[in-house]
Amino acid sequence: MSQRLADAGVAARAKQALVRHRTLRRFDFSPSVVRGRLTLRGDVDTREQYREAERVVTALSAVRAVTNEVTIDGRPAPDTDPSSSGRAYHTVQRGDTLSEIARRYGVSVQQLRRLNSGTSSLQPGERIRVR
Repeated sequence: MSQRLADAGVAARAKQALVRHRTLRRFDFSPSVVRGRLTLRGDVDTREQYREAERVVTALSAVRAVTNEVTIDGRPAPDTDPSSSGRAYHTVQRGDTLSEIARRYGVSVQQLRRLNSGTSSLQPGERIRVR
């Protein structure tokens, strides 16, 4: 029960952050959170607005990963695979390893390294791309 309340609070903070953002406030976003993993849905006009919406919610504390399902004029963003759920990020926790993170997100360690400029060491609090 407490996890669901915490997730609801994160979703509300995400919605507030998007509304406070000057270039994003006119769009209707629907953030949902499960165990700190935020999925962002909505529709924007430009690729930059798509990216900015992702940046805004990724910067929130307690967000462990972001899946950006925002569309641009009703279509999936050109740099995402429509069959996938978009980009996702993980905030490194103390004791996390690349192999553990790869297993958790269903990707290989090599894919993680490619997505993150060959990273091999992790620092707590660091955000890494997992998709």
